[in-house]
Amino acid sequence: AAATDGGGEAADGGLAIPTGDGGASVLDPNAFVGCTDATSQATKTPLHYVVLVDRSGSMCFRTTDGVWDCGAPSTRWARALPALSTFFAAAAGGGTSASVMAFPSDDACGAPGGPTGAELALPDVADALVGRLRAQPPTTGNTPTRDAVAKALAFARAQNAALRDGGRTVLIVVTDGQPQDCGEGPSPSAISEDIRVLLAGARTNDRIATHVIGLSFGDAALEGNLATMAAGAATAPIFVTTPSAVEQQLSTALSAIRQQAVACEYSVPPPPAGETLDPARVNVQYDPGDGTPKQVLARSQDCADGGGWRYDDPSAPTKVLLCADACRTATAQSNAAVAIIFGCATVDAKR
Repeated sequence: AAATDGGGEAADGGLAIPTGDGGASVLDPNAFVGCTDATSQATKTPLHYVVLVDRSGSMCFRTTDGVWDCGAPSTRWARALPALSTFFAAAAGGGTSASVMAFPSDDACGAPGGPTGAELALPDVADALVGRLRAQPPTTGNTPTRDAVAKALAFARAQNAALRDGGRTVLIVVTDGQPQDCGEGPSPSAISEDIRVLLAGARTNDRIATHVIGLSFGDAALEGNLATMAAGAATAPIFVTTPSAVEQQLSTALSAIRQQAVACEYSVPPPPAGETLDPARVNVQYDPGDGTPKQVLARSQDCADGGGWRYDDPSAPTKVLLCADACRTATAQSNAAVAIIFGCATVDAKR
């Protein structure tokens, strides 16, 4: 997003990018003085979480001894709920909101067609979202994971189409067991492959980010299935490995997802008045927010430079996405901010 007419001579000759020791490729913002038309603050993209939670019968197994007992306070289900409560209660802002779905939707193989209740703004200090999950505890149901994921993605697509805040939907899948006993395929691994394809299509065609969290407890077969699913979303699966630490490990996983999603995607502000969007005349300025100097990150559309940034759509950009290293840096800086510098030729990462 940049002016078609303004300035740029100082940058057009190609500014040198310091290479450093593996960190982000950055430029001194002062290098752009005299060629910029304007600098505008980029806003973090509003997020709409859909949290899909497994309530199959195996969620009734106690984490203390593996005995099936739906009424025990130490079941996988009971220990997962406080972590979800912490996630929903965390300060969010920026229009962030959430809804919940649970599967199966009955005591057999039903899959929910949409969330339980309306979407709520975060932080959910009244714990209403978790209350909706508590109202439908696990009993003897099976695990229709593929159908549940497909319906959650269908809801996410419809929600994205209806959004008017520039935001997007993020799907979080929390499950403990292999998809099974619901006629979805010949084996859990085959069903997991089907889910991988679903998530890949949602990521590529609909820009729906999905994170898979498995209460795996070190089960290699389960972790293999979850890794297959998550590969479609291009996000690493997160495993809860210790039965006695479900709440702690799940809380850590959910916090990491929240921080990454909030920190690493920004809406491109409109160009200066009277000028038009030129994606080749935009630069991204990163302010750590800790008093250290601001930096200008280099564009790396394929994120080969992990310290750079890319557009969501290079031909018609609406979002600036930070690459992996830049994202980790931004996540670690609670006061970090991103601004868009208009009017100067975009500095691309050197290959």
